[in-house]
Formats: sequence, structure tokens, C-alpha cells
Amino acid sequence: MGISQTLKALADPVRRGILEMLKHGPKSAGEIAQAFELTPATVSYHLSQLKKAGLLIEEKQKNFIYYSLDVTVFEEILVWFQSLGGGNENEKNSLQELGWALGVMLLPVLYAIWVYKKLPENLAIHFDLSGKDDSFLPKFLVVSAFPIVMMLLEVMIYWTTIAKDILNRTFKHLIRWIFPFTFVSLYLATIYRGLHESFDIRKIATMLVALVFIIVGNYLPKKVQADRKPINRKWAHFFVLLGFLLFIVGIFFL
Repeated sequence: MGISQTLKALADPVRRGILEMLKHGPKSAGEIAQAFELTPATVSYHLSQLKKAGLLIEEKQKNFIYYSLDVTVFEEILVWFQSLGGGNENEKNSLQELGWALGVMLLPVLYAIWVYKKLPENLAIHFDLSGKDDSFLPKFLVVSAFPIVMMLLEVMIYWTTIAKDILNRTFKHLIRWIFPFTFVSLYLATIYRGLHESFDIRKIATMLVALVFIIVGNYLPKKVQADRKPINRKWAHFFVLLGFLLFIVGIFFL
């Protein structure tokens, strides 16, 4: 195929995204449509443009047609050069979301730095069932090193959800934001406990776990992977009910 037709096919960020996706293996049109949240007609158009440019091959397996990457080394380099200007739209959005998540995780650290001199030399990081602190770390490590480790873990979570193209967008957002939300809540509770010894951290920890159960249970019935059926709704109801029970315990019994 001519270089002009190849460049025309690669000019669209969605088509570049499809080629990046196919680097991980053959996909059906339905899987591509789900990953990019496009209509079947739109996906069909993009696939036809890529086929015209000779960048794809199709193979029928049972009742489905699977598309595979069929590029030369030169064409792969062209895809890379084209992506430098903008890249895959999904990856751009993911990086923006990562920036927001890390920013949210940084906010409680700024508060901890502000009240640093008021904190005791050692901060409680673990409590027994009665709420009594039984494990401590120097405040320097809690305020500085701990957030750095958590932020690195958050980056790993984002990298994994981009590289493993199996989750739909809703579940990707859910997984990516549960971790920052949990970190911010527990980090602030730890700092606040250092300032006020009478604060019972069991209450916020229990309510936090309850919210995670409710949120995850709410989304369990959705089809979270392209090759799996929705999880049994009874499990979803169990998670939500357990979350509400824990929430009530946290409010009234702790």
C-alpha cells in the first residue's frame, strides 16, 4: 500500500489506539468497540480504513472475525512517530486521571507538613480491637516516606490497568480511585490521631471499609471483562448489605 494511505490511516488517534491494542493479540470488533466505547458502525469504519492501508488482517474463528496486526517494521515506526504528537486518547486520559489522583493524595501530606511540629515524635500506625495503639513509626517516616510508597503503588495500579486491556472503563475508574480514597482517609485519620489521642480511629476505618464494600458491590453485576459474564447478583447484594451493616456498626457501636 502507498505511504500516503498509510499516513492517512494513522492520522486518526482512534485507529492508532486500535493498533496499539492489537499489539497484545487478536481482538474481535466487539472487543474493540467495548474498549473504546464506540458503536459497531464506527469501529467497522476504522477497521476498514486500517485494512485498506494494509495494516490489519482478519481471520474467522467460529462465528467471530478476529483482527490482527499486520505491519512492517517501517509502518510500526510510523505508528510510533504519529503517537508522539498525541498518542492514544485512552492513555492521555489515563495520564490526566493519574495526575489528579496523585494530586489528591498529596493534599493530606501538605496538611501533615503544616502541623508537623505539633505531632508527637512517634505516630500510631496500628490498633488492637479495643482501639488502643500497639505499633508506632517515627513521624518523619509517616509524613514523608509512607506517602511516597503509596504514590508509587498508585502509579503501578495505573500502569497495570493500561497494559492489561481487560477491564471496561467504569471498573478502571473504580479501581484507580479506591486506592487514593482509602489512602487519604487513613492518612488523615493517622495524623489527626497524633494530634488528638482521644480520637477513635476504629470508627473511620470501619466506615471506610463499609464504603468500599458498598461501592464494589454496586458495580459487581456489571460486565467487567470482555470474556466473562456478570458476577452473580447475589454476591453483589451480599457485598452491599455487608457494607451497610459495617457502616451502622461504625456509627452507633464504636
